[in-house]
Amino acid sequence: MPNLLTPTIEAVLARLQADMALQAQLGNPARIFDHRPAMATFPYLVLDAVEGREAGAKNLLGQSLVVTLRILSR
Repeated sequence: MPNLLTPTIEAVLARLQADMALQAQLGNPARIFDHRPAMATFPYLVLDAVEGREAGAKNLLGQSLVVTLRILSR
């Protein structure tokens, strides 16, 4: 089964970065990271975790992905 985590992370980050509402709140470019930075201007969003589980059926391959986002502010 192909690993869907890397392309999923990339797609989620790209979609979030392009969102105008998030840019209004998190700056342009939006402060969105795939890991918690040592120093960043608040507020910002972190892609906290992505978990993949097999979710296939008899004749079908698939994965269920759970994406956890964390928004940090002062």
